[in-house]
Amino acid sequence: MQRTMGRVLATTAVTLGLLATTAACSAESGDTAGSGDDRLVIASWGGAFSEATRSAFAEPFFEETGIKVEVLDTGNHVATVQAQAKAGAIEWDLLDSATWPDAMILDEEGLLEHWPEDLQADLVDTYGEAAVTEFGHDNSGYGLVLVCNRETVEKCPTTVEELFDPEAFPGKRMLPGDPAFFHQLVASVALSEGADPKDLYGDTDVAALKDRLASIADDVSVWWTSGDQQNQALLQGEADMGMMYSGRAYQVLDEGVDLDIFWDGLYVTGSMSIVKDAPNSDAALEFIEWMRTNPEAQAKWSEMMFYAAPHPEIYEFLPEDVAVRLATYPDNFEKLAIQDMTWIADNKQAMDDAFLSVIGGS
Repeated sequence: MQRTMGRVLATTAVTLGLLATTAACSAESGDTAGSGDDRLVIASWGGAFSEATRSAFAEPFFEETGIKVEVLDTGNHVATVQAQAKAGAIEWDLLDSATWPDAMILDEEGLLEHWPEDLQADLVDTYGEAAVTEFGHDNSGYGLVLVCNRETVEKCPTTVEELFDPEAFPGKRMLPGDPAFFHQLVASVALSEGADPKDLYGDTDVAALKDRLASIADDVSVWWTSGDQQNQALLQGEADMGMMYSGRAYQVLDEGVDLDIFWDGLYVTGSMSIVKDAPNSDAALEFIEWMRTNPEAQAKWSEMMFYAAPHPEIYEFLPEDVAVRLATYPDNFEKLAIQDMTWIADNKQAMDDAFLSVIGGS
């Protein structure tokens, strides 16, 4: 994935609810944390994602190091880190798979630590140069894939282009609905217009994509804002089809939903990053190094989430029936579009304005 760092043109509104996130999260996590050098606070995503991070990483890390890890169920990484920095009270240490656009915003504002030179060299050596920046490394690789519940519709779309044809494929749809995920929504809309998956942004025009999205907005019943909401929408019949994360799609399939899953979509990764002036930055660095040298723990995380951890040796520890569900499995990866983070950064404000106006009905 190309990661030449362009200037991020974005504004982030911090609501009262987000300002209160940090205080609320500690009560939600249920983890026991120490203080000082024996403590680490990780901002994760909630639900199954947080549970996988606790089980595969936090618990064995504590057993080996004695550092207690608090995994918080959080939401908007950008707004909360900005609020903590403004208050002069950073409470998070490590961001667990923040979206890359969000990580780029935070780094542009000086709110993320940069890796020590020796650690960055080790991360590149293990994960590959394309997976590492000065302020983060890939984690949780997954596909934004097309899904359809065969029990609730007469005919399922098999491509994103067909998903955007509600006359031929009627049914309730779900799509990304939060600015944090608009880099995924823009890819879906571009694919619906026949864009080349390997040159997704060649002639992309945000205004044209806005019109394309508006053409199916009345058929979108769920504009999801979290991973858990994707599962809920299918399990509770709020949506029949749409775009969702591959790991969560397989979770729904395993819960008994007769779900078609098509690897027609986008390859997405998150960033593991340390917050600037984190109170437990040494523990965060130790955790990053521990992860890097524990491919078996990363394989366990991948088996729990059906997301690909970044270590290339995870496949040595995974059964084949799990491996084939991961986005980096060769047969899956070759079908997925690739993000251009520079284009996304340069067009973020235009995307936010355009898509929010469609979702808001204006």
